[in-house]
Amino acid sequence: MPESKFALIRKTKVYSRLDITSFDWAEFRRGIWVDDCKKAENGFVQVSYEEEDKYPNPSYITYKIMGWVPRECLSQKQERHFFHLISDSNEQNSWVHFSDNHNFRLFWAPIIKLPQIVNPQDAWLAYVVNTLKYDFNNI
Repeated sequence: MPESKFALIRKTKVYSRLDITSFDWAEFRRGIWVDDCKKAENGFVQVSYEEEDKYPNPSYITYKIMGWVPRECLSQKQERHFFHLISDSNEQNSWVHFSDNHNFRLFWAPIIKLPQIVNPQDAWLAYVVNTLKYDFNNI
C-alpha cells in the first residue's frame, strides 16, 4: 500500500479544524481508505476521501470529503480473514440483510458458478486464488 494511504480503524468524525470542538460535518466509517494530505499537527492528520460510481465501471466521482481526523484512528495495516464454507444442501438459500441504508439480498452460490461480483469484492476472490494459491477443488 502506498505511504499516502491510510485505513480508518474505527468510526470517526471529520473535523474542519485541528480541534474536536470544530465543525464536524461528516463521519468516516471504519475500514475505508483515505489519502494523507501531508499535513499533521496536534494529533490530527488532514485526509481526503473520494467515492466513485463503481458499478458497473467507474465513470465519475460521486463525492469528495476533505478534513481532519485524529491520528489514532489511522493505520497503514489491514488484516483480512477469508473463510471457505461448504454446504451439503442443494437448496439455494437466500436472505435479506440491511446495511448502509440498503437491503441486500444475500445467497449461497457454488464457487465454480459465481454470479458477477462487483469491484472491489471481485479482486479479493482473485487474490485468494492467484496470490494465496488457494484451490477450492482440493479440500
